Amino acid sequence: CVGPPGHWDGTLLDEPDWVALSQDMMRRMRRHLGTDVQYLGNWGRCYLEHMQPQAEVVIIGPEAAVFTQKLLAKPLHNVLILASEQPGDLPLFEGKLAIDGRTTIYVCFDKACQLPVHTVREASKLIEKGQKGKL
Repeated sequence: CVGPPGHWDGTLLDEPDWVALSQDMMRRMRRHLGTDVQYLGNWGRCYLEHMQPQAEVVIIGPEAAVFTQKLLAKPLHNVLILASEQPGDLPLFEGKLAIDGRTTIYVCFDKACQLPVHTVREASKLIEKGQKGKL
């Protein structure tokens, strides 16, 4: 979403003030979306993203690139994916490792992570359940 700054980059860089600013901007735009949506298409899309929980997916291990391609083979909405063979410096990588040398996927919502999984299928199910509010 290109509309309000802060939603994705605030999550990526662990800047809660940026996320709060984004949420405030969306609250202020809400009344306009009901009447002027033809001029505010991108804001409308951003609003929909704010309505659904954002999944934060971290993939770490030797097959991170392959797992990422498999995960992206199906349409994903409101999913932030970080993938690397080794943990990176970004805050979302903190405390996440490849377990027993196997590529490991962490699916989180609002920084609360589910138990790590080792298959794209398991991760996809967690993403779907979390976005439906069933975790």
